[in-house]
Amino acid sequence: QALFFKKKFPERLAECKPKVEALLLACKELNRSRHLKQLLEVVLAFGNYMNKGQRGNAFGFKVSSLNKIADTKSSIDRNVTLLHYLIMIFEKTYPGILNIQAELEHLPAAAKVNLVELEKEVNNIKNGLRAVEAELDYQRRRAREPGDH
Repeated sequence: QALFFKKKFPERLAECKPKVEALLLACKELNRSRHLKQLLEVVLAFGNYMNKGQRGNAFGFKVSSLNKIADTKSSIDRNVTLLHYLIMIFEKTYPGILNIQAELEHLPAAAKVNLVELEKEVNNIKNGLRAVEAELDYQRRRAREPGDH
């Protein structure tokens, strides 16, 4: 079993490594992106303005609530959503934000990674390494024992 794992190890590692690297690069880009931070600040400010008197002055929001931006319609023109309005504001006031994809070039590759599958693959590698380690310990103990081998 240990020999089989050793033989398959480079192949398994080669499958996982690009996925992990894509995720790490995308995470770094997300953390460093000035435009993303600015975009989220504007969205938070709009949310606080729209909710003043109720839930205004929030310090943050759930990422899942971003989905509501496209569903929030104008009370004046039902064809215009908050997303349309935000884009108009970004075009006029924060044009740099519209080039956000330049700061997040690894995000599309990271979005394609199936985290459940990657976690399974990584756990399989960990379990295989533990099994090899156990086999090595067993062989070392056997080598130290007196008697015939």
